[in-house]
Amino acid sequence: MKALRIAIGVIVALLAIFVVGGLVLPSKTTLSRSVVIQAPPAAIFAHLNDLRKFYAWSPWKDMEPEAEVKFSEAVSGPGASYSWHGKKLGEGSMTISRLEPNRMLETALDFKEQGKALARFELQTVEGGTQVTWFFESEAPGFGDRWMGLVMQSMLGGQYETGLQALKKVVEAEAAAH
Repeated sequence: MKALRIAIGVIVALLAIFVVGGLVLPSKTTLSRSVVIQAPPAAIFAHLNDLRKFYAWSPWKDMEPEAEVKFSEAVSGPGASYSWHGKKLGEGSMTISRLEPNRMLETALDFKEQGKALARFELQTVEGGTQVTWFFESEAPGFGDRWMGLVMQSMLGGQYETGLQALKKVVEAEAAAH
């Protein structure tokens, strides 16, 4: 009987932690990662605005190379999109929603049952090149979503860092070749 009371106490404590944590954790998941690339903004923007070029350095391409990827007829500019479907990557789409050439590009992300999000790239000229900052933002309305936001920071943050390093490598190699 004592063991049953202890088990019930542990379950109640865990539920309380889950609920209280869900109340105090942010209702929005945000993160950003940056890198300085030794190239002008226009050279970098070309790899953001063209979704085929974007996918070539995307960190998710290497996670599941066999995933099914489809591009819209237009591959650049507002309205251009691509979708994916895979065992590891799940299902979703990315659509360019707005841009300011050589300064900013925003995309709408749709992860189907897992929700929607926004991603944005900002380019700023700095000493030594162009600073590229990749932002992610999604709503976390429920308790579980808010807890998942904690996991997203480390999981997605690492993927963003990998992607930015791949973008840097591609753009700087292209700049060196010219």
